[in-house]
Amino acid sequence: MKEKNNLINKIRNPIHVIGTNAGGPENLPLFLQEIILSARQVAAPKRILEVIPDWWLQSTNKNPLPELFASDRPVELVKWLKKQNNQTIVLASGDPLWYGIGRCLIESLPANRLVFHPSTSCLQLAFARLRRPWQDASWISLHGRDSSPLAKRLQERPKSLAILTDPSRGGVEEVRQYLHSSGLENSYSLWVCEQLGHP
Repeated sequence: MKEKNNLINKIRNPIHVIGTNAGGPENLPLFLQEIILSARQVAAPKRILEVIPDWWLQSTNKNPLPELFASDRPVELVKWLKKQNNQTIVLASGDPLWYGIGRCLIESLPANRLVFHPSTSCLQLAFARLRRPWQDASWISLHGRDSSPLAKRLQERPKSLAILTDPSRGGVEEVRQYLHSSGLENSYSLWVCEQLGHP
């Protein structure tokens, strides 16, 4: 940990991209909370941003509240980050480098300013809640993507298949219809995991 901190301290004006779970910043390890509390600018999705002022005031009574920026629109986030000349925080859900904001930041900003601190991904949380090993599980994301690769994946008859759904295109019902049309509806048990990270 000390070597990692020494390396981070050498980065000029770092952008810390910190993965959180649904519990927010108070559930992060203490060293990550301290990084956030030392920053002057914090970006986060609106749902996380809403809890920051109260958490900040409870965590410190001397540091003024940082500038807060809603990061729900990646293009606007990148523009905002390019203007920052201090240590800046970007809070994200789960692992920012697994279907998260990380890829967009790497493609748009100097890589030597980015420091990633991943949290548990939604797949890790889902399999943990189900008490099932997931090292042999296949996965596919339908979020913002064409769902036709799902049929091909189901033809392979994976032992376990984790599917990230897109609620704007039918979500779980879309998956159920694929299982039904392929005759696999009775071959699989289907679990729906929502609000992962909440009790």
